[in-house]
Amino acid sequence: MGYGEGGLLTEAVWRSPHSLVLLGRIDQAHTQVLELLASAFATGQLADGSGKTVRMTECVFVMTTSAPLEDLPNNVRVWLDDTIGFNPLTSAQAPALARLALRRSAGHLAKSLLLSSAPPEIELDSSAEAMVGDAFISSEGALSIYRHVEGRIIGALVQRYSAQDWSGVRRVVVRGSAGAYQFDILT
Repeated sequence: MGYGEGGLLTEAVWRSPHSLVLLGRIDQAHTQVLELLASAFATGQLADGSGKTVRMTECVFVMTTSAPLEDLPNNVRVWLDDTIGFNPLTSAQAPALARLALRRSAGHLAKSLLLSSAPPEIELDSSAEAMVGDAFISSEGALSIYRHVEGRIIGALVQRYSAQDWSGVRRVVVRGSAGAYQFDILT
């Protein structure tokens, strides 16, 4: 947005005053942004670049951070009602994440192939689950699994089977074998 125009946050809240506002990675925000938020929390309103003031009192703010809570400025921290800590993901959780990614990817696959039927169910057998667990990179978290599923499993499925091969497919079982994935296509 340019000079004299409304801001993204103020416009969104003006249109939907009862909003959930997600502020991801707040620990990486510029200090001026944090000061602006602290002011909005204190006054219950926020002004955009055009001078329009929007009430923020009906909004729920959720902030995420990977830094310790103490690293946030006190003028922001004082407005927090509650904190929820999350434990880091482990490789044991990788198969469950992969199943979620496969379910989502199956829907995208069905749309891209213009399938008229429901998307196929894609399952992992125990050998494929072990390979997915080995692909987990703790510093990347769930993103490492999503990338692995898209690149190694869905990518291989799309390369191996053309659009006409998908008609009538209801289930795909993914097996791991010698560092590669194999597929059992069931109609």
